[in-house]
Amino acid sequence: MLSGERSTICRIQPLAVMTPHTNVRTRKRTGLNGIFGRRPSAIAGLENRRMRGANWPEPLISPGGRLERHNITNEAIQDPVAEYRDLLTSEESVASLDRALLLARNVASGRGTPNGKPWHAVMKDRAGPLADRRNAGSSVLRQKEVIRILSTMPQKLEETRKEVPEEQYSLLFDTLLLVFHHAYFALLPGIENGRKTLLVAFKQFAASLPRPQDEFQVLGLVEVEMGDLEAAVESFRASLAAAHSDEHDFITRVQIVWTTLMERRLFQDALECLLDVYPRTSRSDLNEVSAMLRETYREALRTRKTHRSRSRKGA
Repeated sequence: MLSGERSTICRIQPLAVMTPHTNVRTRKRTGLNGIFGRRPSAIAGLENRRMRGANWPEPLISPGGRLERHNITNEAIQDPVAEYRDLLTSEESVASLDRALLLARNVASGRGTPNGKPWHAVMKDRAGPLADRRNAGSSVLRQKEVIRILSTMPQKLEETRKEVPEEQYSLLFDTLLLVFHHAYFALLPGIENGRKTLLVAFKQFAASLPRPQDEFQVLGLVEVEMGDLEAAVESFRASLAAAHSDEHDFITRVQIVWTTLMERRLFQDALECLLDVYPRTSRSDLNEVSAMLRETYREALRTRKTHRSRSRKGA
């Protein structure tokens, strides 16, 4: 996970990764624990983030003081499922983003299948300018590659849907979610020019996702960065409403929404989201949701007392 720089609202930790499988009729992906795999207590994550600060530097500088250069090669990944599993627990970084981009291109091109049999070539693989080490440190080129991958692959995947095996379909969309995740948390914070373009690409990518849980989750995160918190709250609530309580990532969706709202001191919205899901929360997750409810009340009370104290001092 993260190496001391920051705690995120969307840390990836899978419950158990299995062979990917897609239900074609409902277009629900099951088996692979996608981008929103379970993570530890949301309260602990919020407290760590409070202690470390909400802002963080992008860790592009190596211990020796040199700029880290992450190389996107055209290398074939022999076991894409194993690489996906490893990326699920990797830290949010430019290096992890490059690996996710490489994995997406491998899966889309049909190379390196788990059983050795080739998958369908959804689109031809091309490494792009970042394969050249001279360009490997360019955030501009990396941003363009992220936009290309997230905008073209979902469209190509739907165009060739009948020829694509279920496992490939599932794994590719889960990998694209990984690309979004690392781009959102590792690439976006360091971008000044082109930030709006990247956010628009993220928003379009959200609309291409098969499951409404994922679509509205991604959309909510994008709307947060666009400053439209009211719309983000509605998207988050739609994501939670679309998720079933017996899904492996249900509690994680709740954690992500709660932490995002709490970090922005939207206590009432956080409370309403928790009250929405509380009646249908499974027993195994009930303690976590109850703990988040208690922490919401405590944090709101603490903030209220702080405001009262400042008001008295200013009087």
